[in-house]
Amino acid sequence: MFPGHEHVLTPPRTQNRRSETLLARTSGKGEMVELVRKQFVVTLRFETTVEAITDQRVIQDLGIYANRDQIICWPGTWRKVERQRRLLAETLRHPDVLDSLLRRCVWDFVASALPEADGRLEEIVAPVIAGLEPEDRAFFQGAVEAGAFWENSEHVWERFEVRLMAAEIAKV
Repeated sequence: MFPGHEHVLTPPRTQNRRSETLLARTSGKGEMVELVRKQFVVTLRFETTVEAITDQRVIQDLGIYANRDQIICWPGTWRKVERQRRLLAETLRHPDVLDSLLRRCVWDFVASALPEADGRLEEIVAPVIAGLEPEDRAFFQGAVEAGAFWENSEHVWERFEVRLMAAEIAKV
């Protein structure tokens, strides 16, 4: 608040119920000052896609690591990638989970500093993990329990993409 504007003398009165509320406040000199409050609606349209986990994209993703060449040559990397390909394939067979994940991607894109829209990633994909083959299921459940789910499934989530398609702003 600015000095001299601490007290509302009259309750807000609506001039136009849909768009404007006038507030009467005192100025530093004790005179009435009217402030206008307007509401706007912002509509955002997004397109979401899920890409395949290709060898080329995995190599590109690994480019952030200083020892990228060593990671690429390590057989465990490609076992991990194959496991993540199976997780992505199973995710695509669960439309409700897929929709939740895509909404989460949009939410993260728009408001990464706010609470998550649909829950933690591990919670969202729990039904998918439950449907995996026993070895994969045990691996991903272990990663969740160890707090390392993202690190063991990043190639899956890096394939989810959000693109802002249009934005409109209108006075209400």
